[in-house]
Amino acid sequence: MSKLENLVPPLELCKLIPQGEFADSMFTWWQITPFEEWNVVVRSTLTTIPAPTLQEILEELHKQQEDVFLKWSEHAYHEWLVNAYTNNEAKVEDYQVHDINLPTAALKLYLQLNPSDQSNPAESEVKE
Repeated sequence: MSKLENLVPPLELCKLIPQGEFADSMFTWWQITPFEEWNVVVRSTLTTIPAPTLQEILEELHKQQEDVFLKWSEHAYHEWLVNAYTNNEAKVEDYQVHDINLPTAALKLYLQLNPSDQSNPAESEVKE
């Protein structure tokens, strides 16, 4: 695993990003041939799966959900607990995720707050 892969959510979760979202992400998941492992690389013009960083995910969450605020706290076994709150400080129970990796927790929350039936078209090409 490259060090870049530590900065982004795992491939399986990134495949759930709806088409067109995070299109300008700095990194992408990319595979040279169908028989090689997927790697995180700097975005190119090739069709790839977006691999957003924590900062990119947080910026999108703020743009799309201005009335929802996040609270991060360390949870058991070095996991992060992320809760979503509304403007009136009411906790949104349905929007709570746990993960040891902050970008992964943020993307899980993003996908909960932005449900979509569309998936990334590159997902159908993914062979692990």
